[in-house]
Amino acid sequence: MQKTDSGLYRARAVGDTYVAAYRVSVIDAVEAPVLTVNSNLSSSDSCTVNFTCGAHDLTINSSYQNRCSPEEVTSHEIYTLILYCSEESIICNHSNPVSNKTDKIEIKKICVYNKGQKPGVNGTKPPLQIWQIILIGVCVLLAIAIFLVFVYRKFNKVKVCGACIYAGFAEDRFKGTKGALLSTLQSVKMLNGTAYGLVDSASTRNLNPQDRKST
Repeated sequence: MQKTDSGLYRARAVGDTYVAAYRVSVIDAVEAPVLTVNSNLSSSDSCTVNFTCGAHDLTINSSYQNRCSPEEVTSHEIYTLILYCSEESIICNHSNPVSNKTDKIEIKKICVYNKGQKPGVNGTKPPLQIWQIILIGVCVLLAIAIFLVFVYRKFNKVKVCGACIYAGFAEDRFKGTKGALLSTLQSVKMLNGTAYGLVDSASTRNLNPQDRKST
């Protein structure tokens, strides 16, 4: 049948008397509704979702807040739009007398942490908890502290070794100077002894024979 076949149909048995009359309407199948999530706020213990169900100039706005909202219905002429939910899904149904179609969204896909689910289900990455952030910060600070201690010790070691080298160099110079000074003093002492010997010899030569004898 086609839509042009719609109309009033009557049945006659004899003459002009109608024994039956029927009005026939040929109706197209309904279009599929669209269920759209407008906003989604999920945490570890709560879930709030605002969504819209729409089809054939009919619209229903509703929300899910950790539990199903009451069923909502709107209609126009022969078309009816119904929004409801179960424990697993939010469902939008569009129907007329001859057909109906639905669109649905699974609650676990929009409320990841709802109803005690563990973080990270459905392939989602859970947000960092406060204690994890603190632990990461402590590890970073500890690594920086160890690095600074290592650098300080290395620098201090180089400084001490440099002082040792300088001290050794100064000591060597002092020893060399001291040795040279001792050598000089010994030389002077030897020269003085020689001078004294020369003076004594000269004095002896200048004495008279008598003085020499007495000497």
